[in-house]
Amino acid sequence: MEATAWIENCNLNHLHCRISNWPVLPARVLDVGCRESYDDIKLVLSKGNSGQYVALSYCWGKGEGMMRTTKSSITSWTQAILWQQLPKTFQDAIKITRKLGIPYLWIDALCIIQDDVQDWEIESANMANIYSNSYLTIAATAASDSHVGLFLDRWTSAEVQNSVKLPIKAHKLSRADEAPDENIFVRPRLHLAHERFKHIENAEYHAEDAPLLTRAWAFQERLLPSRTLHFHAEELIWECKSAVQCECEELDQRYSYERCGMQGWLKNFVTGELHNNRSATRLGNVWLDLVSEFCTLHLTHESDRLPALSGLAYSFSKKALGSYIAGVWEHDLARGLLFETMESKDNLTVNRSQLSAPSWSWASVHLAGPNRISYSRVLRHGFIQDLRFSLIGVYLSSDSSNPFSWVSHGLLQLKGACTMAAIIAESSVPGEPQERKMVLEVGGVQKSIPLDHFISDGVVQHLDNVPLLCILVGHQTYSGINSIEVEACEYVLVLQKISADLNTYKRIGLLLTGNDSWSLRNEPVLTVLIG
Repeated sequence: MEATAWIENCNLNHLHCRISNWPVLPARVLDVGCRESYDDIKLVLSKGNSGQYVALSYCWGKGEGMMRTTKSSITSWTQAILWQQLPKTFQDAIKITRKLGIPYLWIDALCIIQDDVQDWEIESANMANIYSNSYLTIAATAASDSHVGLFLDRWTSAEVQNSVKLPIKAHKLSRADEAPDENIFVRPRLHLAHERFKHIENAEYHAEDAPLLTRAWAFQERLLPSRTLHFHAEELIWECKSAVQCECEELDQRYSYERCGMQGWLKNFVTGELHNNRSATRLGNVWLDLVSEFCTLHLTHESDRLPALSGLAYSFSKKALGSYIAGVWEHDLARGLLFETMESKDNLTVNRSQLSAPSWSWASVHLAGPNRISYSRVLRHGFIQDLRFSLIGVYLSSDSSNPFSWVSHGLLQLKGACTMAAIIAESSVPGEPQERKMVLEVGGVQKSIPLDHFISDGVVQHLDNVPLLCILVGHQTYSGINSIEVEACEYVLVLQKISADLNTYKRIGLLLTGNDSWSLRNEPVLTVLIG
């Protein structure tokens, strides 16, 4: 079995991949048994005991037919779980776990009580430990749901025409001068898995060959474990914190730890950054990049947006970033506020605000369909925080026991240079269509700014003639002649008042003031509450 060789090599040679031989077990695990009849499989309560276990990462699929543990089924399943009840992917994972000689398997659908909110929150808060401490995580990367299984018929696509699927089967060539001891076989060239694992932010292009990796929950399930065995449509892929390898060995030659160090692909790079004592800015770069990629992935329930990232957030929380505040970090707060919302023009009428999340968090943006958020501008062009911008206080309340999940109410008290603004729709010629522009008050003088400098969080038309408040957060930098940093545009949060009594505002977008005459740097400093 190829996996055993990869595991042995990882145990012997990869310092960053090593885990405890006897980690504390998750609250519940599946005892995979040992009988050939598979009639000894059951759910066990670990009660704080230690042992080795395998974890499973997979797509649940659609519909209500998914097998899951509930309050009514848990008692009987601690006695026995019938083999024929288990979906094909679960059965295959049990077989592999047995083959590896590991006694336990963790599957979220079975090991979390799915109709118990309190149990779900406790276990989701422990995801970082569950996946990080697993002996191995099996990823059903090519399976679109839990009934498909792991051992699928392998296929690739024609490189010229990706829509054409080709079975991966070796064909023997006939030769006129065929020697008795020589055979030549040909098969299609493998490329999909290599492309998927060599690059980031390409999940949408591999929805057929790696559907699991298009799912938001699978993002942290991929990054947290020390080692993952992917059952890809083309071949097995080994992805640990120090190497990525494949059965055909093409990836081995380019992305081994020995060749790349800790500067290779995504998982390897994140591991290297977390193991070193990086500054808040350096770790913040990694976090904002991860969030940007995470927000391109799919979720069945938007309410899972923060819980699905809570394990990764826990891993970052032990570093220099300070407190975690609904998706952003205390010591990198200014940059965390500067997300940009992106959408297709067909979705301009969609109301994307999530009432359960504060407007200043990227998690407040509804990401259904083509909507997404990005930090690419602030990462690409750099950021210097304005000296007068600061966080005065944070006021959070949460109904969740998971500190890295949703907050039911969140207020930031910020101080910075502020001015008033409004969006005005008017026509320069009577009878002609109206054009919108932003009017900004700078130095007591009204300045008109083209509306394409304003990146709205919602529908611009709803903001016509509404009084707005702008607060300067910082400015871009870019490398100019002889690497001298040159000041570029300012990053300005645009706010709308939501409570006259409390003087509270909500974020409605981001303004980029690229003209010196629009600069807010000399405007008066105010203190505002943003919810």
